Amino acid sequence: MQLSELNLKQFVSIDVETTGLDKSTDKIIEIAAVRFVDGLPVEKYSELINPKQKISNFITKLTGINDDMLIDKPIFKDIENSFLNFIDDDPIIGHNVKFDLDFLNNSIGSINNKIKNKYICDTYYLARIFLYNFSSYKLTSLCSELNIEINHAHRALEDAKNAGFLFVNIINNIVNINHECLLAFKNYSINYFGVNTLLFKYICNYNFENKSNNNIKNSNYFYEFIPDKKN
Repeated sequence: MQLSELNLKQFVSIDVETTGLDKSTDKIIEIAAVRFVDGLPVEKYSELINPKQKISNFITKLTGINDDMLIDKPIFKDIENSFLNFIDDDPIIGHNVKFDLDFLNNSIGSINNKIKNKYICDTYYLARIFLYNFSSYKLTSLCSELNIEINHAHRALEDAKNAGFLFVNIINNIVNINHECLLAFKNYSINYFGVNTLLFKYICNYNFENKSNNNIKNSNYFYEFIPDKKN
């Protein structure tokens, strides 16, 4: 199964580091995005952000980012447009990506600029489905198990890059999906729209179009809605 057949010839993997877990009070301290083309990173965006609040010792120990590193860095609104221009309308990938998107959309000033991309994939949930036998679903643990090199864990650029590599690895393993999985994907796509929904639809469509199995056709595994492909 090729990425292009899932409308993923090009995608952007994102990650943010923050002062804490509460999107209403905590702030972004680092933001990164990596553009992948044909499964390989080709372009990156990375910025440290001044949160206008102190960083806890816990966050400094986790990320290696301290107050002194951020004192002369831009605030989020100063880099907002450049970041949004970078991700454009490409499919968005992330590990537990709702966390990143919640912080980003909470930080974005204009409601018209909120990230509303409908093609969003989350490697955390994909890993729980397709790497179900793994003992941990932390990004670092998954990358270690799959021999994806980790240089600076809990830094936005490294985590964004590794989430992209993890995503490609998972997609490369989605080749022979059994009927039960296809049916589950179809039902999920019909009854819910959210992360991984479009991906599951494309997977169903790909299997229908490329496998001459009458059981699939007769069981209506094919999901009729196929979003327009990008030129």
